[in-house]
Amino acid sequence: MLPLPKDVVTWVKNNHGSGDLAHGHGPRTENILFYPGVEHAFKARPDDVVFADKTDNECHPTQKPIALIRQMLLWYDFETVLDPYIGSGTTALAAMQMRKHFLGFEIDDVHFATACARINAQRGIVTADPDAKQPTLFG
Repeated sequence: MLPLPKDVVTWVKNNHGSGDLAHGHGPRTENILFYPGVEHAFKARPDDVVFADKTDNECHPTQKPIALIRQMLLWYDFETVLDPYIGSGTTALAAMQMRKHFLGFEIDDVHFATACARINAQRGIVTADPDAKQPTLFG
């Protein structure tokens, strides 16, 4: 069981969510559980509600908009962003736009390839190796 979060941040979308809309409410918001570390410090106190238009999820089933991630990264003063579930690479793209370093990990080969393609496209590399394999720690 997860411990209670310190705070809950609410992302307000511009339209209804996707999924089982026949049996669900089609939410226009998503909640982000906030667990600060011991050395946590905000650059400036953020609001607990953020607004960003929802993406069409063309790259990943739970794709987040770059604008949302950029808003959240602006809360902090650091140079490196870690995303242990990089998915389609949205956090990496936001970090790059803000001239920050990033580290990302993804277990799914398809999503890893999508993230690499999006990152390379933002870097201006248009011919990524289609046979590139994700490195592994376990040989």
